[in-house]
Amino acid sequence: MRTVSSNSQSRNNGSHSLRPKRHPAGLKCKVANSGGRTAVAVDIQSAALAAARELGAMHIIDARTADPVEAIQTLTQGGAQVSIDALGVETTCRNSVLSLRKRGRHVQLGHTTHKEAGYVPLPIDIILLNELRLFGTFGMQGQRYGAMLAMCESGLLRPGKVVSRTISLEETSGVLAAMESYDTTGIVVIERF
Repeated sequence: MRTVSSNSQSRNNGSHSLRPKRHPAGLKCKVANSGGRTAVAVDIQSAALAAARELGAMHIIDARTADPVEAIQTLTQGGAQVSIDALGVETTCRNSVLSLRKRGRHVQLGHTTHKEAGYVPLPIDIILLNELRLFGTFGMQGQRYGAMLAMCESGLLRPGKVVSRTISLEETSGVLAAMESYDTTGIVVIERF
């Protein structure tokens, strides 16, 4: 929630470009839409795109069949005000930055993989010329929980919607193995010990 509401600082009716995967992007769609913003979700998996649509994305882009940068530039008439990369691989991070309009903001949630080893080449000239701002964020600060819980109490946010399934502790290793190949959608909760 902090990622979209604080780091994005988008004016109402702005556009947010989200790259789901490891994080509950659907919840971020809800936060984006709650502020009068339009959420656009990008992914290569149909299940993730369907989940993002169900949870509030106004537009979905299948990066297997469309160039996400071009699609976002067209949909938003010049680029998103805020982009969020929740995956952390070179392609999604670069596309996220390139999908921004002038003075846009990129929020990096996803850690890099072993392949990137913490380094992702970015279009520095475009970042400079377009005066883009880049933010990294990890978790939510304790003092922000009150605002998030108030949104939950009002029904504006329903975090239970991003829970795709519940499992027992014994099933954990199978879910972790599936995460290696990005074969999970939403959040899996261990509720049986």
